[in-house]
Amino acid sequence: MFVLTAEGLEAAQKCTDVLFNKNLATLHTMSESELQQLTSNVPVVHGVLDPGTTVLDACVRAKCARNEGERPSASLSLPGAESA
Repeated sequence: MFVLTAEGLEAAQKCTDVLFNKNLATLHTMSESELQQLTSNVPVVHGVLDPGTTVLDACVRAKCARNEGERPSASLSLPGAESA
């Protein structure tokens, strides 16, 4: 059983909204400590991209997609943007 303060519960709800509901608007309402909590376990891939590298190529190299025929697994929709 987890016991959260009111502030902890609100932070957890915001993180859940961003990660599972893909709601980028929530990011604008988060404090610096909430953003640090959200990103503390995010994997980071370092590398140098060659000229002409596509976003899909970069995703394959970063292991966000297993092959060129697969869409990246971690994607967020921008407000007002249409998905292809």
